Amino acid sequence: KIKDLESKKETLDKLKKENEELDFIIKELNDKKFIIQNDIESNKELENNYVMNKKLLEQLLDSQKKLELSIVINNKDKDFIEKELMILKSDIENKEKASSKLDYYTKLCDWFDSFFINIIDIIEKKTMSKLHSDFSDLFQKWFSMLIDESVLKVRLDEEFTPIIEQNSHDIEYENLSGGEKTSCALAYRLALNQVINNISNSINTKDLIILDEPTDGFSEEQLDKIRDIIKELKMRQIIIVSHENKVESFVDNVIKIKKENHISKVIR
Repeated sequence: KIKDLESKKETLDKLKKENEELDFIIKELNDKKFIIQNDIESNKELENNYVMNKKLLEQLLDSQKKLELSIVINNKDKDFIEKELMILKSDIENKEKASSKLDYYTKLCDWFDSFFINIIDIIEKKTMSKLHSDFSDLFQKWFSMLIDESVLKVRLDEEFTPIIEQNSHDIEYENLSGGEKTSCALAYRLALNQVINNISNSINTKDLIILDEPTDGFSEEQLDKIRDIIKELKMRQIIIVSHENKVESFVDNVIKIKKENHISKVIR
């Protein structure tokens, strides 16, 4: 019995020990279970975070694509706007240049209107005044060589029209005698020719003059004065058409023309 008791005691101790070990194991298992449950809870939270972050990432990626598309569109718009700006800038520069030219030409026109034209008018008036003075002086010179100034005087009005004066009174050209009319016309013709030659260097016939019947109605004394006028002219060639035989005496060459049956022939 004692042995049975000891045996049971041993068995009991053994069972206690086993129970203690089991309790310890159970405790460890419970601890592990708690840890595992915590891990599970943590993993669930991580999973939720993952799902949420994944959705957020997808949204961000979608937003990125939209932004990239917007950037491409904006770049195209930017290129278009830059080209438009370049065109506008060029257009503005061209308009500014045109405006500058317009302003220059406007000022130039104003200058022409206000100053240059006035200067031209003054120059023209002075030129015409000088021309008129020279013309009138030459007209009077040639006329005085043909007609005594005590009998008749001549001058030019502002329109270059001959004015004939007799005894301090103006008389009409039609009231002159034939010789006086011819003298007036010849003096005017010679003065006009000389004035034109003086103001122009491009005339190829400056040393040539043709006088058609310059002695019509002249007296013998006036015919002699033609000789002096020819010398005074100092021209290389003077052609005189005349029916006066006396003219032949003061020219270098005589060409005679005879008309027969309405045909003119040269007679040496």
